[in-house]
Amino acid sequence: MDKQLDIEDVPTQDSVQDEPEGTGGRVSLSANDNIVAISAQNNDANGMSSSYVRVFRNNSGVWTQIGQSVNGEAASDQFGGSISLSADGSKLAVGTATLNNSNKGYTKVYDLVTVLSSDSFIKASFNVYPNPASEILNITLENELFLEKVIIYNNLGQIVKTTKGKTINISSFAKSLYHVEVISNKGKASKKVILK
Repeated sequence: MDKQLDIEDVPTQDSVQDEPEGTGGRVSLSANDNIVAISAQNNDANGMSSSYVRVFRNNSGVWTQIGQSVNGEAASDQFGGSISLSADGSKLAVGTATLNNSNKGYTKVYDLVTVLSSDSFIKASFNVYPNPASEILNITLENELFLEKVIIYNNLGQIVKTTKGKTINISSFAKSLYHVEVISNKGKASKKVILK
């Protein structure tokens, strides 16, 4: 089944629909619908029609640009004439048929893992609940994150528990503030939890 992503209807922090010069000429969407690459083929960032590609991530219904715009190298490059995201959104291939206004084309492949594995992305992609908690902590992960390990630190920075489970018994912990560090396949981040 084909999916339609109407750029004018996508709520964004960086307004995509108001971009001039062919924005949306080419679009590629990750399999989980959370990452989208959009070309602007007539943009003049590095000379007339050098063009650029921008990548956005869906954070709770708000599309936010990740990383910097990727610009064509010279005028008339028409960079982004073809774009393709890998299924998990971790790789982006961008091509053009006209390098420096010639008949020579080129394709570049970008690794987006570093951008996608930022603390803010990981932090926004996992939940620890209930908070405050008393007996059990639950961890949920989104955006194709897979749990590798959970480390719980007390307020002094000492490790009080290490586990690989998403449901953690904390009934023996003292009432205090704890830091729950989640280590995933795409990086790590931590959140504070109050035990009552």
